[in-house]
Amino acid sequence: MSELAVITGASSGIGRAMAQRLATEGLSVISVGRRSAPLEALAQEWDVQEHAARLRQ
Repeated sequence: MSELAVITGASSGIGRAMAQRLATEGLSVISVGRRSAPLEALAQEWDVQEHAARLRQ
């Protein structure tokens, strides 16, 4: 069973770096952020297996 991490602020900066680090270490990562465009770019960059977006304004 894989470990799971939820990273807030994953669209940039330290949050993005932490999400990337944990993903490369084999954890399943749920990335959360306020801006959808950077999260979409993150998903494309990482070629994620599953991708879902839920927007709330």
